[in-house]
Amino acid sequence: MKATLMTSLLLILALAGQVLYASPAAAQGEPVVELLTNGGFESGEKSPWGEYCGNLTITDFPGYVHEGNYAAEFTLGQNRQQGWIYQVVRVLPDKEYELSGWAFAEDISNIERVFLRISWYASMDGTGPELSYHDHDDSSPLNLSNYKPDYLSLTTSAIAAPKDAKSAKVKAIVELPDPTQPATVYFDDFSFVGPQPPPHFYGTVTITNDDGSIGAPDGLTISAKIGGVERASCQTVNGEYSLDVPGEEGDTTILFYVQGVDTEQSVEWEGGSLTELDLTVVDNMPPSMPTNVLRTTPDNDNTPSFTWNAASDNLSGIAGYYVRIDDGDWTSVGDTTPWNSPEVADGEHTFYVKAEDGVGNKGEQPGSVDFSIDTSSDEPEGGDAPGKACGKGFCLLSSAL
Repeated sequence: MKATLMTSLLLILALAGQVLYASPAAAQGEPVVELLTNGGFESGEKSPWGEYCGNLTITDFPGYVHEGNYAAEFTLGQNRQQGWIYQVVRVLPDKEYELSGWAFAEDISNIERVFLRISWYASMDGTGPELSYHDHDDSSPLNLSNYKPDYLSLTTSAIAAPKDAKSAKVKAIVELPDPTQPATVYFDDFSFVGPQPPPHFYGTVTITNDDGSIGAPDGLTISAKIGGVERASCQTVNGEYSLDVPGEEGDTTILFYVQGVDTEQSVEWEGGSLTELDLTVVDNMPPSMPTNVLRTTPDNDNTPSFTWNAASDNLSGIAGYYVRIDDGDWTSVGDTTPWNSPEVADGEHTFYVKAEDGVGNKGEQPGSVDFSIDTSSDEPEGGDAPGKACGKGFCLLSSAL
């Protein structure tokens, strides 16, 4: 039932008006690989192929198989005039790609045409609006009613992906003249070749420890390393990351880091893959010590105010501060300065402040400042505000310093 190779070539050249195109590799001078998975349906399963407005199954009947043991059987009808099978693959913008495959219809009485289409998308998974599309023969689509029922070769030219394209949905489309009558077309041995994008990873980033977990703050550096060498990095936005990891066949394990801290999560390098990988990193490091701790009120003010320079934390950021005076209890004051103290007795005192990070780690070493309270005098004494120096019985402003 199948056409011989010579018959197929004659059908292609004499009837379908097809031409044989060189691989994009020759034109582009760069590695070109097969991008389809299960292009010949030899897994015996239809995945990762999908169907639209029809029913896709796998057949092993020898008369319906082009090569190997299996082929796709696609039935369209039930008031559907057009339907297709498809697969989504990642692509690189402005690079050339070529789609080919084989089609066969035993009963061609209700088949208008069968043709290939490449639809381009700005998303990485073939969702969202279609940027554009390319059909394998726009001027005179293949009309199976002109041919005897044998497998025919369908081939697009090498076509450049649009500049914003990140994925392609490759389709084998069937059109019927009468949508009320079903028709079946068999497909086999598809190929979609072109430059392979690097694997892409995306997902959430969580900072955690025994006290709790939070989404990563903006601006954390996510890096990917292979063999100890950093291959790519990006910054977190809204607690998420998105990262291409360049490499080549033969590269093995990718390790992921957050702010240089090993997540202990790894993935094998696979060109063209699109992987959702949520990263989690343990944060047991305390935040830094607040610096430049100052009292900003004079000695005779027994409700003193204090300021300090913000502490820092490598992973989860600063959630707030704890303060105390002398040996009092630590009190949470949030993430604001200055802090105004309740009344403090006359005498010599020490103010302490330490930071807490987003997952509950508290600073081990507080910042501090010694100060005096003396309400027996109305003269402003003490106080270390910038631009002001206070001593016993006097204060100088910055203009006098």
